[in-house]
Amino acid sequence: MAEVKPLRLRAEKIGSRKKIISEEPYVDVLVSTEFFVEQEIYSYALIEGTEAAAVGDLLSVPFGRGISEGVVVKRTNNPPISGEIKAIHGLISKRPVFSLPQIEQARALAKRYSAKSWDFLSVTAPPFSPVGEKRAISHQFTSGLSEDPSIEAASDAIPSALRMRILDSTPLRDLVILPAHEDSHRLIISLAILRASIGRVVIVLPTARDLERCSHILSELSVRYISLHSAQSKSERYASYLLANSLNMGIVLSLRNGVFLDLGTNDSLFVLNEVESHHYERKSPTWNTRDVALLRSKNSSLLFLSNSPSVEIVNQVKSSWLTKYEFPKVLVKRATFLAPDGGEPSIFPLISQGLESGNVLISVAQKGYINGFSCKKCRSDALCECGGKLAFPKQVSHPRCPLCSRTYLDWACVECGSREIWATSRGIERDVVEYARAFPKTRILRSSGDEPLLALPDGPSLVFATSGAAPFGRYSAIIIQDAQLLYSRVGLRSQEEARSHWFTLLSQLERNGIFHLTLPSSDPISQGLMRSQPFELAERELVQRFAPKLPPFFRTVVIGGAFSELESLSRILRERDFESFNLARISRGNDQLDRLLVKVPTANGEAFSEIISSTQRIRASQKKPLFTLKFDSFSVDS
Repeated sequence: MAEVKPLRLRAEKIGSRKKIISEEPYVDVLVSTEFFVEQEIYSYALIEGTEAAAVGDLLSVPFGRGISEGVVVKRTNNPPISGEIKAIHGLISKRPVFSLPQIEQARALAKRYSAKSWDFLSVTAPPFSPVGEKRAISHQFTSGLSEDPSIEAASDAIPSALRMRILDSTPLRDLVILPAHEDSHRLIISLAILRASIGRVVIVLPTARDLERCSHILSELSVRYISLHSAQSKSERYASYLLANSLNMGIVLSLRNGVFLDLGTNDSLFVLNEVESHHYERKSPTWNTRDVALLRSKNSSLLFLSNSPSVEIVNQVKSSWLTKYEFPKVLVKRATFLAPDGGEPSIFPLISQGLESGNVLISVAQKGYINGFSCKKCRSDALCECGGKLAFPKQVSHPRCPLCSRTYLDWACVECGSREIWATSRGIERDVVEYARAFPKTRILRSSGDEPLLALPDGPSLVFATSGAAPFGRYSAIIIQDAQLLYSRVGLRSQEEARSHWFTLLSQLERNGIFHLTLPSSDPISQGLMRSQPFELAERELVQRFAPKLPPFFRTVVIGGAFSELESLSRILRERDFESFNLARISRGNDQLDRLLVKVPTANGEAFSEIISSTQRIRASQKKPLFTLKFDSFSVDS
């Protein structure tokens, strides 16, 4: 039998407890918690070494059985509550990460979206980086980023009336409709340079491609700026955020998170093409750039710059909250469309004409090679056993199901046994192959979301691009393929997205360029494009949205959870006159998620958010999983 050795206790070292400081020793801290609770602010005492703590500083605090992160909301001499107050563990940041208005803004947004305040603070600032903080502090007074850009660098394409308005020091709340045949990014940069003579300008762009394009223009004009985006390293991004958040003058380029930057009374927020899907956060809470910009625009200037505005912005103009400015109308002179009988004229002559004087763009709706096919003999759809439509992802490949990923090495029609196919839905790869045969001596370029091209090379090219991926540059001809497919997609924002895409392409068309759209000329969108009427088209759709109770008259909220619990919630909402509808079940990892669509009158949005927040707090106290919430998302299925 083994010898039993006596137990030995491990010695635990107890560090010396730091004293509470004497001057303004108490702080109110908004604490990051895992739980959805009503109280988010707690009082703590400051310890020696944290005398410099200020509103907006990050610190670590004891919370529950662990340590949590928090931000200082208030500092005072008097304890706000009686009894023992815990001391903080330590100060994380050496300079404030948030301003008090940013903290208050996060709390207001949390109420609107039935979320935690920390959910919005976490997207306001990038993750803390001590290296980034040091960089920001050392560069604060030496970078020269606060110098005024020269007004002379602004483009002469800005009409005098708009130039005078931009240079007016009074707060602006405007919608600027960007014109056809003009470089949209150069116009935006010119307006920003003019406005930067008054205060800081934050430009919120939809995509990294837009940001890179604006960066190139500013560098070309020798104008200093700060760029803030997710492709930067952790320390670079944090340093850029601190500098951008504290500048008095200058230009800041950012993606959608830039809408949360601190803004003063002389500062301006520019938002480009707010209708685009990239301005929508797809993770909960599902905020979007437009709504956040509108909610926080009381104390600074706000300009929406758009090739084609959303119905929400049109509604703000009609209510006189926003002032609309349009450049002088420029008609599209060489436009062609489908014949009244649906027949499509040959586009090869249009391409040849365009290539004689420059680049030609063919915009297609889908990526891939053949995205759907049928039997050439009996026309039966080619389907997988799971029900998915078979497709050819590349030219040399076997049919594959996009749903279950099954590959059919020896496909044959299940109805007649034929092995011949008839393509019913083509992608960009198929078009590239076919047009390369017709134009063998022409340089062919392809640009898609997976492999985008930023800009055009020198010399004429025939360019194929999916929606939103067209290289920046000037085109002698633009041909929109699959227009009906793109415009008729089912979704809350499908028509807005198509309009925005086509009007944006028009900004890259030469003044005497050829424009071809595969829709009849009598279609309202065809007429609106030819006459440069993006606002009128959006206004028309606004009227159509009232009867079906769609945004902006109603907010849409998709709630996910177990079917039985959603049924109970639906009854509660119906008792309070909120309409709800069951949606199709979706997969979420290994689980199935039932969903409920709720349409909330805009005027009752605050009351609805309070009901949902109360429900979530009750579920949290009962240790039940919270409902998933998607407020005002770009798509019901996103």
